[in-house]
Amino acid sequence: TMAGKRIYHPGDTDRIPEMRGIAPDVVLLPVGGTYTMDAAEAIQAVSDIAAGGAIPIHYGDIVGSRQDAADLSAGCTVPVEILDPGGSLTVE
Repeated sequence: TMAGKRIYHPGDTDRIPEMRGIAPDVVLLPVGGTYTMDAAEAIQAVSDIAAGGAIPIHYGDIVGSRQDAADLSAGCTVPVEILDPGGSLTVE
């Protein structure tokens, strides 16, 4: 929990059953697709987790691209914030 917001950071992972119902305000999900879930799996994981919003991570350096983050955003029914590398996040 940070600034009153519950944040779930599962790290490098695939979509797993244990994610169901965690219900954080924000989830940080990997979308690179080679060593982690891809955008389509991450969309399903956001739903499983019952997150209020999502931030895509682990893409664009070794595997995946910004398009993977955009695909997550386009497929989610919750807000998705795509952060710029080197930028900062403000928790409100």
